[in-house]
Amino acid sequence: MFNNKHIAQDLLNMKLLLFFTIFLYYSINTTTASYFKHIGMADGLSQLSVRGIYQDQINRIWIGTHEGISIFDGIRVINYKPIKNNDPTKPYENHTFIGNLVSQITGDKNGDIFMLVDDKLVKYDFNKETFSTIFTTKVHTIYSNQKNIWCVKNDSIFKYENNEKKFTFQIKTSLNNINSLLVNDDTFYLGTTSGLYTIEKNKKMSILCPQCHINSLYQDKNNRIWIGTRYNGCFYLNPSRQTKIQKLKLTTPLKESIDIRCFTEDKKGYMWIGTFDGLYQINLENLVISQNFTS
Repeated sequence: MFNNKHIAQDLLNMKLLLFFTIFLYYSINTTTASYFKHIGMADGLSQLSVRGIYQDQINRIWIGTHEGISIFDGIRVINYKPIKNNDPTKPYENHTFIGNLVSQITGDKNGDIFMLVDDKLVKYDFNKETFSTIFTTKVHTIYSNQKNIWCVKNDSIFKYENNEKKFTFQIKTSLNNINSLLVNDDTFYLGTTSGLYTIEKNKKMSILCPQCHINSLYQDKNNRIWIGTRYNGCFYLNPSRQTKIQKLKLTTPLKESIDIRCFTEDKKGYMWIGTFDGLYQINLENLVISQNFTS
């Protein structure tokens, strides 16, 4: 039985996520005062349930929803909506899109865009302005490291080779519940529904955060790794100086946020952390909460 109160709260938080994310992209990439800009379906957004967002090299914002993808250029929104097509290799035409849920979006050094659509890996060619499907099923997550693209398909990690324009196999993990990936030097960090795992170059596997459902992973400019969990809060790790993860409590006078959704870093030395309850701004020098926008 669905709980109407929880459904309403989920919808509210989805709207807040889009509201805050548009604010972040404008505030992080400008030197002027921060301001909020709201984009909704009245402005052309494909759907309100926003699951992924990315800014490309010409500053367009790609917004992944439950009904395709919306591209905002600062003035207008262009939508690519789902269609039925039994041929996954057929080009996308007339602003149509194969698939519904666009949950992760990132880009490479050539400006090409990669996105997770349902469980497929889709590529947008920046120069040709065309979409193509690279993997048709069982892709769990994608990741960009210094504009190198990685993905997890089934239980294996692949890397995109720009010269060859294809993904190559890197390592088999034997983990079937991977939902986030981070690559630091020769170490893979794998977020799963049962904990955070690492795999070294010698294929040795360790677990850093057992019995935690990992929502997201992020590495800041100081190489500190941030770990967002579902119901266990926020953690961080400096791989060069620490062997154990540390917890950072995100609290207001009323409550602690324990469902951590996403991270991003601005040019002024702040980390922005999106949670189920709202948004926190953290000073990266002392890890103190500077301000919060919570429900």
